[in-house]
Amino acid sequence: MKLFSIVFFIILLSGTSGFGQVDTSARQLARLREQVGRGSYFTAIPELEKMAQTFPKNVKLHQLLGEAYQEARLPEKAAMSFESGYLPKAKGSAKWLLPILVNYHQAGNLNKTKVWIEEIGKRKDADAITKNKAKQIEQSLAEMAKADTLSSRYAPDTTFAFPNSGYADFAPLRMNDSTLIFSSLRQDSVLYYDPALPNFNTTKIHVLKTTSSPSFEKIEAPKVLNLPGQYTGNGSLSPDGKWFYFSRCQQNRIGKLTCAIYKAELENGRFKNVSRLDDAINKAGSNNTQPFVVVNAGSKNTQIETLYFISDRKGGAGGNDIWVSTYNLKKRKFGNASNLGKAVNSAGDEATPFFDRAGGHLYFSSNGHVGHGGHDVFLCRKVGNGFGKPINLGKPVNSNADDRYFSHDGSKGAFLSSNRKGAHNLTEQICCEDIFYFKRLPKLDSVQWLAYQEKVRQKPGQLIQQTEIQETKPDEPKIATLDPKVAVEQVVVQKTAEPNTAKIPVPVVNDSKASDVKTTIILKRISRNIQFEIGSNTLTSATLPYLDSLASLLKSGKTYSLELIGHTDNKGNLTKNMTLSKKRAEAVKKYLVSKGLLTARIVTMGKGPKVPLLPNQNPDGTDNPGNRTQNRRVTLKLKSS
Repeated sequence: MKLFSIVFFIILLSGTSGFGQVDTSARQLARLREQVGRGSYFTAIPELEKMAQTFPKNVKLHQLLGEAYQEARLPEKAAMSFESGYLPKAKGSAKWLLPILVNYHQAGNLNKTKVWIEEIGKRKDADAITKNKAKQIEQSLAEMAKADTLSSRYAPDTTFAFPNSGYADFAPLRMNDSTLIFSSLRQDSVLYYDPALPNFNTTKIHVLKTTSSPSFEKIEAPKVLNLPGQYTGNGSLSPDGKWFYFSRCQQNRIGKLTCAIYKAELENGRFKNVSRLDDAINKAGSNNTQPFVVVNAGSKNTQIETLYFISDRKGGAGGNDIWVSTYNLKKRKFGNASNLGKAVNSAGDEATPFFDRAGGHLYFSSNGHVGHGGHDVFLCRKVGNGFGKPINLGKPVNSNADDRYFSHDGSKGAFLSSNRKGAHNLTEQICCEDIFYFKRLPKLDSVQWLAYQEKVRQKPGQLIQQTEIQETKPDEPKIATLDPKVAVEQVVVQKTAEPNTAKIPVPVVNDSKASDVKTTIILKRISRNIQFEIGSNTLTSATLPYLDSLASLLKSGKTYSLELIGHTDNKGNLTKNMTLSKKRAEAVKKYLVSKGLLTARIVTMGKGPKVPLLPNQNPDGTDNPGNRTQNRRVTLKLKSS
């Protein structure tokens, strides 16, 4: 997929030239392959389709057609073409397993996706990348299966009528209440590719003026930002509004884009003095794009800019990664960039970083972490000087298509660019990004949120299970946007009634039974959802909102004493299980202390497998994995003090 989210819809000037007689010579294939490489997908596709029908057994034709469909973002057609060119007994055929699987997954064809996951499992010659991706997509299917109960802080705002064009519209950015900046080709008719034209239409940065949303009145493309023959986009404003960072890309003779990051001064709504960032950011031999700037407090009341951006330079986790650089006030330039590391970056491609200045969280898109297909939007919470593990924002923010350029619009909502079905396109349903708007839904308080999650996650008669060592993770949706300044980012499912749950009081000093019945129920709910990464005492991202709610509940009371007791199942060495159960209780304590609870009021202990919640075996003596999953837990005992 090209950087910038640029998609070229290009057809031959000669119309059906070459369709009368089909030439399958090496020269003909080379010409079509060059067209696909240059981004002329819709130039090549009609001819390739004709040739593939005439010569249905020509494997190379089907594979090249699959590549053209894939680049044109037609995943169902791409998967079918790759499948037609797949000969399981042919040498080297295993390399086509991955594009078949990925495209069926992105197309939302779950049955075919499962078939090809099984096929990859049978192929001993499938490489590690293919096998790992198959496992990841298998996890993704579990995510998609629970979309009916998945909760989100956002809902589509259909009243926001952005003037999307037939080509990609992306990177929305609010300059002020009446001005939006975005990137687009701004073309509503199919472009003709003519290499003789030196100033062929390219993506540009546009400024959109509005007096009363959603009434848009004027769109212009500032000439100082947009140079002839160059692709421009991905704008980001510095927090003080004085600088505008953006990308410029040039296409070489074989169609490959090379991008670099620039900045311009912004004064009274006018851009001026454009300059290219130095080699610390625009490293030679690499693509550097999609900048986002945030300001951090430095020493002596100084403000220091930090630049997040995307690069494929060496030293990353794979593909396009998120890199970060801090501005050096003495040298008056950005320092050498650092990779955010494998906790954030995947073996796939990361894109469109956005830093939430209010909450200190990082949002970005990725096709390498477990998601719904294509690029999904993820959230990484701020943890110390780094970030926690990515959390999928879930539906409706994410879809089977590519979902990128997520950015908060203050407290009102968020922008998103996506090529999901229903977008405005020229020829195909899911070829090009449109700009969408998602409104933020009302918050629930922490106790209401827990009650609501219980309702949407747990079917009648079904217990909520925990994730532990050597077990499949529970069927539980990811949590949407999280904020450490709030006890929990409460979330609401669209089209589902908000629960009418009264706030539950924290036990008072005179409560000799430690807590009332309702508080006990809440504690049990939290306890059942305390989960850890497999084989470790690391808390999962899905657990943190429950612990946030517990912290909020405890801080709302006058005094308390909390006892955390870790448990395991009966598998493995007893001594190791006793140690592990203690470490997990300590991990919960450490997190609660980080949320402002007093360490002296929290006691931890581990009981290993000695106090099972349920029998580890069935009555006939066979293993019961489901019960063992629930036995691996941390229980909570709350006392007044």
